[in-house]
Amino acid sequence: MPYVFALLLFIVVLLFGLSSVSHSYSTAKQAQAAIEASRTAQIASTGNLIVIVTLAIVLLVAIVVIAYLLHARQPAGQRRNSRPNTGQVPQADMNSLFPAMLTMLLLQAMQKQNHPDADMLFRSRYEDEVALLEDEDTIPWMMM
Repeated sequence: MPYVFALLLFIVVLLFGLSSVSHSYSTAKQAQAAIEASRTAQIASTGNLIVIVTLAIVLLVAIVVIAYLLHARQPAGQRRNSRPNTGQVPQADMNSLFPAMLTMLLLQAMQKQNHPDADMLFRSRYEDEVALLEDEDTIPWMMM
């Protein structure tokens, strides 16, 4: 009987030892995987830094080139063309006419507000028909 008890005790100790070895091995593998993951993250962050710096340099060069081209296009004295006046309105004056036209249109619309047909420009074609209906349930929907 003592031999059986010793044998069982040896098997139990052996199982605990194997479990401990297995646990240590898995812990070591997890640590190794964490080290490799941190190395990969370090390489990726270095790559991201290189890409960001490269894009910043490219953007800075593009801004400098655009500024140089805009500066080189305009002469030092900002002279006007010496061509004869052909009656065309310069583009800057055309751009300032749009707000003035819009203001005049709104002013005319406000002055003719009491006129019954004054707002027909801004009304929908079917607005009068829809206004006659009480709610959406009275619209004759067609089911196909």
